Amino acid sequence: MDNKKEKDPKKQLKNAVVLTGIAFQMGITIYLFIMLGKWLDSKFSDGGKLFLIIGTLLGVAISLYVVLQQLKKFNN
Repeated sequence: MDNKKEKDPKKQLKNAVVLTGIAFQMGITIYLFIMLGKWLDSKFSDGGKLFLIIGTLLGVAISLYVVLQQLKKFNN
């Protein structure tokens, strides 16, 4: 029997918690940038949704970058 092939249940739980935390962080980052875009539209726009679109795209880009960096650390 090779013990390396058997997964430790504590390690699996830890991995699941870490990955769930990464997903929540991504969602919160995108949400905050959407709220920032809406706020900027209400203050500086005449009815358009330019800042909302920019905020959404920026939030997705930043959250993807952060997630990729965290996954790189997670895999090492």
